[in-house]
Amino acid sequence: MGRMVGTPWRLAASALGAIGLLAACGSGNDTAASTPPATTLPIVQATASAGPTSSSTGIQSSGGITTTIDPFVVSITIADVTLPPDDGIPSLSAAAPEVATVPPPPSACPGTTVLPPRADVGDQIVGDVDGDGTDDTVTEYTASDGSPHVFLQRGRANGSDVAVQLPGAASVSISFEDVDSSLGAEVAPPQVILAIGTVGEGTAIATFLAPSPGSGASHCLVQWSMRGSPFTFPIDQRGPFSGLLCDGAAGRRYYVLRTATPDGFGGVATTSRQIDHVGAEVILTSLGGDTIPDDASVQRNYGDIQNCDHPPIFDAFPDVPFVAPTTTVVTSTTIVVPITG
Repeated sequence: MGRMVGTPWRLAASALGAIGLLAACGSGNDTAASTPPATTLPIVQATASAGPTSSSTGIQSSGGITTTIDPFVVSITIADVTLPPDDGIPSLSAAAPEVATVPPPPSACPGTTVLPPRADVGDQIVGDVDGDGTDDTVTEYTASDGSPHVFLQRGRANGSDVAVQLPGAASVSISFEDVDSSLGAEVAPPQVILAIGTVGEGTAIATFLAPSPGSGASHCLVQWSMRGSPFTFPIDQRGPFSGLLCDGAAGRRYYVLRTATPDGFGGVATTSRQIDHVGAEVILTSLGGDTIPDDASVQRNYGDIQNCDHPPIFDAFPDVPFVAPTTTVVTSTTIVVPITG
């Protein structure tokens, strides 16, 4: 029984060796001027003897090929194999050429990507607004059509431009605000751009701008928006008063829009709304309201910027006197007519 182990492998090797020999012989008459015919290999068949106890070796021949087999090996048949003509050219499948993978360049931002060379430039500030640790340059300028623009040139990458939507403002001033300030943060959060446009004496309109994290590698500058419209807020000392308050608590800074409306009876009705943002989308949360006594400090505290990185904007303006609503007092006169009779 020991001889049966490994015997089939010897038979298969002999048969495959015969195929290789016939293939080599079939190409012996090849010439460079003619294409040789295809070579067909004959069937090579080996059949084991049926004796269950025999240990003798059998000899089988087919097509001039002699194959030595042992008993108890199953029959193996190799069908005719037709090989293609040997034209002397190696049949190798060409490997696909290696193509170097080059990352695509950052997509350009919409609009102007370089600061116009003859722009009417105003404020220019330098700071990290995209959060990459490198200073960026922010420039305010007035376009040829008279509209205010803010241009961002990132320190390591592209430039982008925004036409600031501030109704009634012909120009804007810009400064940085640490809106996302976090006490003890290992990496300082990026700065946000505060743009303020003067509308008239004692009144202004403002907005925030920042690179959009959703614009891929370009980080294009955008104006903050709320429900699909540009986000703006008034700063007004004319009444009703409106302004911006910055307040810190629990290691954070909170930006709050406030209004104060004198009621004409010695009181002022106030409202407060906290500014939060997700990217460039603004979320306003009402903090409720209150009624406070009316005095001279209300106009200054509620009608300006207080405690933020930007100082109050109306320091250069005289206080605008508040004109209370006109109240008509109706008096009646009672005429007493004596009755005689």
